[in-house]
Amino acid sequence: MTQPSLFHQAVTLHRQGQTAAAERLYRQIQSAQPGDFQSRHMLAVLLYQQRHFAEALAAAEDALRQQAGAAETHMLRGMILSDMGRPQDALASFAKVQALQPGSADAWYSSGQLLSALGRFGEAADMLAKALAIQPSAQGWNAHGAAAQQADRLADAVTSYEKAIALDSTQPVFHANRGRALQALKRLDEAVAAYGTALTLRPADTVSAYNRATALLNLKRHADALAAADHVLALAPNHAEAWKIRASAAHNLARFDEALNGYDRVTAMNPQDVEGWLGRAQVLQITHRFDEAHAALDHIQQLQPDYISAIAIRAGLLCEQGRLGEGFDAHRRHADLLWGTKPARTRDDPPEKKRHDAEQDAWRREQGLVADDRYHILGGERLAGPAVNPANAQAIAAQWKSSTPQIVVVDDLLTPEALAALRRFCLGSTIWLRHYAVGYLGAMTHHGFACPLLAQIAEEMQSTFPDILADQGLTMAWGFTYDSRLGGIRIHADQAAVNINFWLTPDEANNDPDHGGLIIWDKCAPAYWDIRKYNGDDDAVRAFLKETGARPVTVPYRANRAVIFDSDLFHETDAIDFKDGFLNRRMNVTMLFGRRTFYGT
Repeated sequence: MTQPSLFHQAVTLHRQGQTAAAERLYRQIQSAQPGDFQSRHMLAVLLYQQRHFAEALAAAEDALRQQAGAAETHMLRGMILSDMGRPQDALASFAKVQALQPGSADAWYSSGQLLSALGRFGEAADMLAKALAIQPSAQGWNAHGAAAQQADRLADAVTSYEKAIALDSTQPVFHANRGRALQALKRLDEAVAAYGTALTLRPADTVSAYNRATALLNLKRHADALAAADHVLALAPNHAEAWKIRASAAHNLARFDEALNGYDRVTAMNPQDVEGWLGRAQVLQITHRFDEAHAALDHIQQLQPDYISAIAIRAGLLCEQGRLGEGFDAHRRHADLLWGTKPARTRDDPPEKKRHDAEQDAWRREQGLVADDRYHILGGERLAGPAVNPANAQAIAAQWKSSTPQIVVVDDLLTPEALAALRRFCLGSTIWLRHYAVGYLGAMTHHGFACPLLAQIAEEMQSTFPDILADQGLTMAWGFTYDSRLGGIRIHADQAAVNINFWLTPDEANNDPDHGGLIIWDKCAPAYWDIRKYNGDDDAVRAFLKETGARPVTVPYRANRAVIFDSDLFHETDAIDFKDGFLNRRMNVTMLFGRRTFYGT
């Protein structure tokens, strides 16, 4: 039998699956014809198919010694090396193919897949793009999208998934992957729709069902998120993350029993899940089950002593219970953990904050203090004597009872020693970390606006004005500092029962003694409005005030003046016209006591 006929017979046997007979014939040809390339290449193919990788590699390299420019054998060698766990050598073989046959889509595609497996996602996407330019395919565009997404080229990923869908819209994975990329881009409504399509094609897709629930929760579509979580739980009843979504959605819908049940399921499935314990603690605080809330936080403390979210919840819980010294200690611990290892200022800070910080640094240097980008606290210790002036407490209590709406103005709120000490704390502490759109800066308790002096002031507020604050605990406190070239706080109501707002900057800084303080409207936010509406929708608030014939009460700015009012009343900063300069910046402190209603409304 001639050699071509023998080779044809070997290939036929090979195709028929008679591999042992085919291998004998390939080897017989090699023995008879030592320089034959085709029999060596096909023997390598056969051995690779049988997963005899070492022998297959030897056969492929033997073939390449006969014909070094054989692109198909370099391709085979790359595939063998890849399966042998030698990715760098495999990539070198694929590169040979690319050089010999640039139009070979398989070589570019195989390199892309291998680079993705190596975590070199940007290079992978580039290789796959070259393959797709030669031979587009739905699976190829999906693979390109996955690599681009891993390389954080999210817009490219979305485009690639859309190209895959254009070629084959029946594959649920393409829609699911598009949803993931859209979700990463915060295009959540589109992500929800993409996951919906994936689930229409494959209703039992637990991952897409969970991702859809997550996107709905982030959109604050809480009822839809709860229903989506139920879809996940119908597929996987012990899906802990879906229980967390369900609990969070129920929490925001004020369905607290369901929320607590969800967090209980999470912690029962995994007692180490700190997020489950944290959610449980929040719901227990909201429903005034304070001891149980502390117990949940104790559990977190055992698992992660420095879990800052739990420390923040503990701080708020202690303050609301009236344990203000402990609560403010916890707030400071939170701030120390948050800012102790990173700068409190960055190059990305907005211009208004940079201007404030430069002025503050100059003032700190004048005081002989360090001025850098770190977090610093200056002073703020408790006073040996009183911090709140009790002189007019009885008159203020009587005015509160008789006023409609409930608005009272208190002058000389703090003792001179407390006013000077608190002002120095605010001037020198680098706690003004929150920037608001119109330019003013905020210092929150969890940012370090929690010195012992502030705790003392809050305690003495409660003892000085018991008829106003009654048993209302402190729920929030903050400070604001304003650039007079910019605006103040927009119109809103607060999530509390009583608001105490007082001012620190000397009167001589104010160019307009008739203004610069607070405008309070004589209408409360409707009880059925949620916080996003009464503290976020200016147009709706203005329309409501116009429709109800609301009238404003203007309280002019005075240093050491407090305005105590029903937190349901809409209010906003009056026009600000203060002198330039760091010491002339308008500063105010707000303390909120009690709750408007249960959390979430």
